[in-house]
Amino acid sequence: MRKGVSPLIATVILIAITVSLAFIIFSSGKKFITQLSPAPDCSDVVFDAGIYKDGESYTLEVNNLGSEEIEGFNIIITDELTGKSDLEAIPFPVEAGQSLSKAINLKEGILGKELSLVPIVKNLEDKEIACDFKNAQQIAVTTTN
Repeated sequence: MRKGVSPLIATVILIAITVSLAFIIFSSGKKFITQLSPAPDCSDVVFDAGIYKDGESYTLEVNNLGSEEIEGFNIIITDELTGKSDLEAIPFPVEAGQSLSKAINLKEGILGKELSLVPIVKNLEDKEIACDFKNAQQIAVTTTN
């Protein structure tokens, strides 16, 4: 008499292996799929902004003119002489139609450098993502005394 695995047990084992492999492939591929998600739609993001220096502190003032909530900003600080750029993220939620000002910490020596603000909004997956750089707004630091 031959001994072997019954067809029912073999079927259960094959299904378990298939489900396990599918789960492994899906979980490892999920990271790559989320990286391929499209950038947020920033066509409704319209804002006016300015950075003001008073003594040693800086204040960011934002007027959200669009219909999209802004979660924060990336400030791109470009030194035109050296061509180097720094990026600083500032969490600064501004609802649609709202005007706010907030004290921010910036590196000293930004006077005379080119500053650009890139808005950060939430995408369809409710994750905060910076808009494309074409939505950046160039601003100048104004000194008040």
